[in-house]
Amino acid sequence: MNMIHKTLSGFIAAAFIATIVTAIPSHAKISGDAGTRGATFLRIEPGAANAAMGGVYASYGDDAFSLWGQPAAIAGNEAISVSFQHNVWVEDISQDYVGVVYPMGKGRTIGMTLNYLNSGDLTAATENAAGQIATFGGNFAANDYAVSFHYAQPITKGLSAGVTGKYITSEIDDVQATALAADFGLKYAIGDNLKVGGSVTNLGTELTFFTSEDKLPLTYRLGGSYNFEFGSERSILLAGDAWKGPDTEFEFAGGAELRWIPAVALRVGYRTQADEVANGLTAGLGFDFTVGQAAVGFDYGYQPFSDLSDVHRFSLNVDWAPAK
Repeated sequence: MNMIHKTLSGFIAAAFIATIVTAIPSHAKISGDAGTRGATFLRIEPGAANAAMGGVYASYGDDAFSLWGQPAAIAGNEAISVSFQHNVWVEDISQDYVGVVYPMGKGRTIGMTLNYLNSGDLTAATENAAGQIATFGGNFAANDYAVSFHYAQPITKGLSAGVTGKYITSEIDDVQATALAADFGLKYAIGDNLKVGGSVTNLGTELTFFTSEDKLPLTYRLGGSYNFEFGSERSILLAGDAWKGPDTEFEFAGGAELRWIPAVALRVGYRTQADEVANGLTAGLGFDFTVGQAAVGFDYGYQPFSDLSDVHRFSLNVDWAPAK
């Protein structure tokens, strides 16, 4: 078992380093598969803290938001938690994300999340026989959501695994398409401060509208983080992820979280994306406080998004220990 443990951790660390080296010079070049996948809302990250760090998930975070990119994130949690995010996305699009995590004992943890995207009112148009837009009139709605069920547990000392099952629905006016998907992840803690992780997300069936079949945005992710501690209350955490999605050859994100006051987190990050979309810094703040028996965390994340608009995320997480 120790040999398996060492082999898996060594593989994850080596693969992470190799991917980072490859990702940086490629600078998120557009892939030949760009724009060919359905359910693109699954690529919009939840969690203001994760977004403020540039979009890191593989080894950063242990709440319902981190499950989006790392199914093993909640393994070993001992508190019941409820999470909610509201994301003011580009134009009139908004995203809401709700999650519940429940410990089952011996490090085993289950969770349920809902990821909902509202595209607002869209103007309807009709085509003439030549395929040209002929008239505009009326509005219609386009909404997407995914209901996910999560399970995670420790495998050996420091190594945890997680799996997620998803039911995905996309609605355009009165037409609906559905798909099923699964996520898999590993997370390994090397001592108290160093963590590495990897995941595969959105592995599933095709989303079908009439005769149009769209594959899901399958994504491979590797990452690592290290927490530098200065005494018992001050720390700087550095984290980085590299991932391969359907639209770019590689993408990379890195961030830093400064806690000079234990209850306040200052975050800054950077993410590479195709130059045609967005490219640059992210930032945010986090506040932790206690209300009765509950530990409450409130986070804000900011991300510039080219000429479309700036993106603002607000998220809330509440933890409390279950009755013994």
